[in-house]
Amino acid sequence: MSNTTKLALEASLKKLLQHKKIDKITINDLTTDCGISRMSFYYHFKDIYDLVEWICEEDGKRILDGKKTYDTWKEGMTQIFEAVLENKSFILNVYSAVSREKIEKYLNKLACSLIANVVEEKSAGKSIDETDKLFIAEFYKYAFVGVMLDWIARGMKDDHKEIVERMSITLRGNPFNYYDPTGMISYVIYDVTDDLLIDFAESEKERLEKLYDGDVIMCPVSSIEDSEEYSFAEVWVNLGIDENGEKIDIDEISFVAHGDKTSIYFDCDSFKTVYIEQYRKKVDIITLNSCNAGNIANETNIARAFLQTQEVNEVVAWDGILGYDRSSKTHGLLWDQRDFFSEEENRILSIFGIQIELFPRFPMGELHYKKDDNGNEIVENHYGRRIGYACPSKD
Repeated sequence: MSNTTKLALEASLKKLLQHKKIDKITINDLTTDCGISRMSFYYHFKDIYDLVEWICEEDGKRILDGKKTYDTWKEGMTQIFEAVLENKSFILNVYSAVSREKIEKYLNKLACSLIANVVEEKSAGKSIDETDKLFIAEFYKYAFVGVMLDWIARGMKDDHKEIVERMSITLRGNPFNYYDPTGMISYVIYDVTDDLLIDFAESEKERLEKLYDGDVIMCPVSSIEDSEEYSFAEVWVNLGIDENGEKIDIDEISFVAHGDKTSIYFDCDSFKTVYIEQYRKKVDIITLNSCNAGNIANETNIARAFLQTQEVNEVVAWDGILGYDRSSKTHGLLWDQRDFFSEEENRILSIFGIQIELFPRFPMGELHYKKDDNGNEIVENHYGRRIGYACPSKD
């Protein structure tokens, strides 16, 4: 019964605000409209502004019910805008006739409730100080409330959905880019025809999620082109393009596929650089989890192809035959490098009639291909030490 009375008073106040300013509405107006006594009103509220605060709190609970997680925070923002728009007369009356402070207090409660839950969710299991968590929540709260207050001051004329979308892009879809300012999204492109590579791709997804604390999109591929479902050509064209067709920066693209020093394969279909030359991507790191994709002795290896054709800071690739251990979810050079040596130029030495095959070098493992300030290629090993290697002449 108590809550029914409060709801009746809320409905009456919002009704009266359609044609009367809040500072002109009396307790008698309210009680007469909803058919209760003045004593009943004072049993629940001190004055009309006490009723206003209760309405704001109840609206907030209703708006954000089930919308306080990382996956739903954008939807929660949208619903706050829509709730304010739905109660336009009420909000504008309070904003203009009472004070901006009461509306700001109302919005602060909503935003704080929304963002604080997301902060707690995304910081779980991470060593983030409580002071830092509070700073993140406060930072985004004030940004959100400031934008909304300006929208209210302009009479709520701007498209609120467009505002939310712009906020989402600004926040890069993740209220934790305070810790990850480098990009927006990551991708794992993998050969869906091989069960081992599928497992490898899942471990790459986990690595990227931990590294960037952001979204990772899985892109299964079964051919280079002309596939009904999983074409590399189609996947590559759409990387780094949002739902509005706008280009977005990419943290990392990780490839998981079979390969050799000149190509990557999807179900034995050979990759060609023409597919990436036509669609240049802006990405921080490209990782090639393919055998010998970073073969340093080959001037036209696939790692160099990506370095030369893409707007990329670093290409990580392997010089040697790569293996993946399902049990430990780790990868590295295989102990058996016969396939690597079979592709290397070797020299035959005859000693007492016995022919001995001499190999010029051993596999170097994980290599990082980059460019210096002058655009010249530099190659570093896993420990950051620069590798000096002159490729054999093509002649």
